[in-house]
Amino acid sequence: MSEHFFEEEEFGRPYDGRIVRPERLTAAQLESIGHVLADLHTIGKSYKKGIDNRFSFERVADTYAEVRGRLPAYFKRIVRTLDDELDYLQNYLESKLPKGIIHGDLFHDNIIMKGDKVVAVLDFEAACRGKFIYDLATAEVLQSREYVALRDARVSIMTHAFLYGTAVFEGIRAYWNAEQGVLYGLKIREHMERIRHNAGMLLMEDLPSVDELVGIVIETVRRNGFREDAYIRPSFYKSTRAIGVRLHHLDHEMYVVTMPFGNYIDIDKGVRLMTSSWRRNADEALPARGKIVGGYVNMAFQKSEAELNGFDEALVLTPDGHASEASAANMFVVRDGILLTPPVNDDILEGVTRKAIFELAEAYGITVEVRSIDRSEIYVADEMFLCGTGVQLSPVVELDHRKVGDGEIGPITRRIRQGYFDAVRGRTPALAHWVTPIPIGG
Repeated sequence: MSEHFFEEEEFGRPYDGRIVRPERLTAAQLESIGHVLADLHTIGKSYKKGIDNRFSFERVADTYAEVRGRLPAYFKRIVRTLDDELDYLQNYLESKLPKGIIHGDLFHDNIIMKGDKVVAVLDFEAACRGKFIYDLATAEVLQSREYVALRDARVSIMTHAFLYGTAVFEGIRAYWNAEQGVLYGLKIREHMERIRHNAGMLLMEDLPSVDELVGIVIETVRRNGFREDAYIRPSFYKSTRAIGVRLHHLDHEMYVVTMPFGNYIDIDKGVRLMTSSWRRNADEALPARGKIVGGYVNMAFQKSEAELNGFDEALVLTPDGHASEASAANMFVVRDGILLTPPVNDDILEGVTRKAIFELAEAYGITVEVRSIDRSEIYVADEMFLCGTGVQLSPVVELDHRKVGDGEIGPITRRIRQGYFDAVRGRTPALAHWVTPIPIGG
């Protein structure tokens, strides 16, 4: 649901403010909400009966403990707020005061903000009864050819894919164009073609056709009614409950989950890379082109090493020392006006976004050269950027404490980035084949 503005008397009185989705709340807004909570905790006796009845503090606390671990990562600030509040209510609130509320007031359609200030709680009684903010738990997900609420989607801990990483997946973005009122799915068909190929690599057969998969993805997104940027993750996974390392004689199932999604890393100021000590897994060991779930542990080593050393991302080398890609993104380098990128036999993912960059470069008359790239060649390059579903198009300004070019976003990167973001939001008629309009439904 998008943000809603209230300037009319929709609720019996005028409110000059807006509802803000939980994942968009800023630290300042959370602090303001905290002050409101403090006031609500001391609410007088008229609500005490309701508080102590079936919406008791104990029941609310137990329910929160049950669902806390299922909340998505982008709720982390709110989870911290809830944790702090629960701790306060359990351990520090004066015993004579009612332990009334866990965060009905944070329920996204129950609070109105103006800037950083809370201007209204629409349903005060509901706030005092402990409603929850967990809208995402009711989002619909496709699992095993049925649409179910995310909270009801389950796999056993004995599932082969859980035990051994025997699954393939795709990451797809959908971009909201507010001016047009349209949600555009990016390169859905290309992603579905790739997941079918990769599933076959894991000996999965009898898969839906590309057309069927495209329809499944579109329907899953449509059912969630997003009016904001979203992420879509389809996956085929080995569903047999079995101990034993193998790929054959195992059943497989499919799921598609989708959620609101912003930037994976900062795409505006430029990212800082370090060369990882962890090499990319070679094709003859674990094919990077396969987008195999178990293989992403290799990327996790690289990403964590970079972040724990104060960088944004990792440059990953092949076993023979050539630049391969980032932890989970393809790379391009600019030298003397020519766009360079590693070949597919340098253990890269054959990226859908990478191919889109080829198309943009051709449209702009920029020469692309596909060849192996040495680490030191990047030190003397003019520009560099990463691309992929997660990182989108992210300029690189530093590698191993050395500026890339002049340490700023270069002209070729800037031009390609602008063209990319225009295209993905359906603003470029010549590239309309990139995107699929997705109906908004519920």
